[in-house]
Formats: sequence, structure tokens, C-alpha cells
Amino acid sequence: MFSYKIGIYGSDFHYNVKLMEYFNCHEDIPLKASVFSTWESVSEYTRQNDLNLLVLDGENHEEKNGVPILYLSEQKNAEDRIFKYQSAGRIAKHIIHFLGQKSVSIRGNGVWIAVYSPVGRCGKTTLSKSLCRYFENSLYVGLEDFPSDSKGEAAQKDGEMFLYYFASMNEKILEHISHGCEGREVMDFDSLTATVCYLERRLTDENFKWFKKILSEKAHYNAVIFDMGVTAPASIDTLELFDRVIVPALPDEHSKKKLLYFSDFVKKNGYRGLEEKIKYITFSNKDFEEGSIREMIEKGAI
Repeated sequence: MFSYKIGIYGSDFHYNVKLMEYFNCHEDIPLKASVFSTWESVSEYTRQNDLNLLVLDGENHEEKNGVPILYLSEQKNAEDRIFKYQSAGRIAKHIIHFLGQKSVSIRGNGVWIAVYSPVGRCGKTTLSKSLCRYFENSLYVGLEDFPSDSKGEAAQKDGEMFLYYFASMNEKILEHISHGCEGREVMDFDSLTATVCYLERRLTDENFKWFKKILSEKAHYNAVIFDMGVTAPASIDTLELFDRVIVPALPDEHSKKKLLYFSDFVKKNGYRGLEEKIKYITFSNKDFEEGSIREMIEKGAI
């Protein structure tokens, strides 16, 4: 399951350790915490490792290596600070809300997210497009197993050429990005959608790496969201190229079994890095109502 990585530092070392233990021992809290005993150890760690957040108790410090800071306070209702003397559960909720508002941190050349699921009819495309709208200045990449959208002749040809250029690693792929309004759908994001089954072209990890490189050099999106069919990744290794992998599913027993098989496969085959990037989301029908997905993102549920 996906978890935010946070560091805790301050003068009350005993308090910080207890807070860390509470977070790390509750599987329903998506926080994995580490405690630092000195500010120098914070500096050394963040030079070589990623943290989503530093939680500081005490004196103010400047950001270290681009890691955002959230402060604890002994005063209630202190602006932009969390009251220290409340339950650890409530502190966790404040931290998750803060991180949820930032969502996936957008660094440098933007964030790459794969929306992928072994379960069919689970809201994968709806979620992908909602993420695109949330991030703004984003690109939707549709790689469904067997596309069902019936579009105009020009859009159909663009979708075929997109897949051809993706497979042959040709920079003309950028000419096939759709902007704004496409057919009956008014979009708030750019789009590249395969209109034929991608199994007609052999896609490898190298194709995805190449595409990521040219987008970072020539397009500069805040987020690139891949709506991926079950067999779109050349292998499970392909998913490791993404910053986050969101796996939506429905709450029925059939879906739960499929997710269990998938998560067990990831664990048994030693994909530790991928395991840390995956976030499993269970959707119900009401979650597809207007505004629900945005609310879930902002509260850290996605």
C-alpha cells in the first residue's frame, strides 16, 4: 500500500519516538515515519533519500533539499501549525490532509502517474481524467486494451499514429496531442489516446523511458496520467518507471481476490520500490459523483 514518507525532528525525542511508533503501527494510516535526533542527520538523510514531509517540534528551520515542513505547536489554534497535545490519530489526520492538498508533489519535470488495475469496470478512466483536471496543465495518455470510443475519422487516425510513433520512438508523437475540445467531450487537459489496440505494436520499457524523456524536454506538464489496460505494461517493471501507481477496484469479493493476487505477486517477486509507490483505492458508485474524486484527493485518500 502507498504511504507518505515523513521525518520527525525536535527537542522532545521521547515524544517524537512515540508519535513515530503510533503512525508506523497502524496500517490504516498512510504514513511511514522516521525520527531524527539531530538537524545534521536530517540534512544528511535528505541529500540521498526522498521525504514527503518534515514534521518539526520546536524552533524554525529552513527547508532541506526541497522537503516541505509542517510544525507542531504547544499553542492551540496556532496558524499553519498542528496542536501538539492532542491524540496521535488526530495529528495523523492533520498531516494526511496537508499532504493530500499537495497531492503528489510536483517536482522538476512533473509527476508521472499510472492508473492501472487487474479489475475491470472499476472507474479507471474516470479517475484518470479527474486527476488530469485536478493537476491542470496535464496530459492524459489512454492505453486501453480494446478502445471502445467511436470518434471521427481524423481522431481515429491521430490515435493510430500516436501508437505508431510511441512504438517507433518518433518525436512526431508530439504533433498528435489533442488540446481542449475533442468531439463531444470538453477537456481541461491535453490528450493522447490510442484508438486501436496497443497489442498491434510492441511497447517496451524503453518506449516509456523515451517518451518520459522527450516530454520532460519539450512539453513540461505538471502531470502525465496513464490510463493503462491490463496488458499495457511490457512487464511489471514498466510500472516502476512511474512516480505513483494508483490501483482502483470495486468493493465486491471478486475484485478483492484479484487485488490480493496482484499485491502478493508484487511482494513475492521482490518489487519493493514498486510496492511503496502503489496506492489501492476502493470505489463505490457514489464516489463517481461530481466533486467526490477531488475531495478524495485533497483529503489524502488518493
